[in-house]
Amino acid sequence: MTSRRDYGTFSKTAPRLLKPMVEQLGYQQLDGVVFGRRRDGWIETFFLQQSVHGTGDFVVPVGLSVPNMDDLWQKEATSKSFGLIISKRLGSHGLDGGYELYPATNKIELVASLEQVASDLKSMNPWFATFDSMVDVAAKYKKIGHGPLGAINYGFLLILAGQTKEAKVKLEYALEQWQKIVLEEDPYLERKQPGKESLSFHALNVHRLTVVEAALRGLA
Repeated sequence: MTSRRDYGTFSKTAPRLLKPMVEQLGYQQLDGVVFGRRRDGWIETFFLQQSVHGTGDFVVPVGLSVPNMDDLWQKEATSKSFGLIISKRLGSHGLDGGYELYPATNKIELVASLEQVASDLKSMNPWFATFDSMVDVAAKYKKIGHGPLGAINYGFLLILAGQTKEAKVKLEYALEQWQKIVLEEDPYLERKQPGKESLSFHALNVHRLTVVEAALRGLA
């Protein structure tokens, strides 16, 4: 949601004010409200996300984005994003300190909140430092990525980490799961006249199956 207040539009004003505050910490503006520090294979990323309640207040998701995942997911160049494969929520009480909503109902609050964000980002450094390689990224994701979708992401991370044997095992499991999901959907689609949402969801599941098949061919 875009809120226009006494400071103008949040999506334009907030990044402009925040940029010089975080550049000294090594963060660069990547796209709009997204900032990051590039590492070897991933980006230490955070972005500003306004509250859906229209107050102008915002939260700051922070974590790791892995650009090369987009290629394995066969995303179009125009649809590539800085989605977080491993994420936390920034706050003044540390990473596990609960939900942090930074106030921004007016310019005074916005500036103060952005200064707080820049300060809070410093507390992220020890956590970011626990990732020294893509092997570390994959190992951390293994603890949080569950289900058939998590199996795909974990398998892709293993590929990027150079652990191809482990990746093949995980992706073969993902292949079995997504084949089952797609096959179970087919009879429903034949019996019903599904709406656009159902068809779109089925197409997404077929795409997931397709990218797993492609990744396994690449590992053969």
